Amino acid sequence: MTFTSDNTNGYTDAELDTLNAEWDAIVEAEGLEEYTDEYNEREKQHSDAVSRRVSPTARTELQAALTDSLSPEAITAIAAYLQAAPHAVDDNDAGTSALQELHWFHEELIALIGVDEFNGKMNALGL
Repeated sequence: MTFTSDNTNGYTDAELDTLNAEWDAIVEAEGLEEYTDEYNEREKQHSDAVSRRVSPTARTELQAALTDSLSPEAITAIAAYLQAAPHAVDDNDAGTSALQELHWFHEELIALIGVDEFNGKMNALGL
């Protein structure tokens, strides 16, 4: 498996090199042999994990867009409402996946303004 700009979104060439080096290290550490069931299963697990990541470049762009467009109070309010969302939907993988993405976004919003500022603004806003 090789991560490329054709099978990923938002990664720079340097970030793709890092992803490929990470996979190579997994293959070596686990002694995986290409074209085996074990290799294919581990490759799918790793690809799925990578697909849920956000590239550092995309994360920086998202943070800039949010801070340019929203006040810290609005970011706090959005994070507060997302905090109430469940983390899984029984017997619904697509629903659970969507909720996991919401949870990730919630964590990103809090990290963007910082936990202390989030808690302070929660109190100030009565949320």
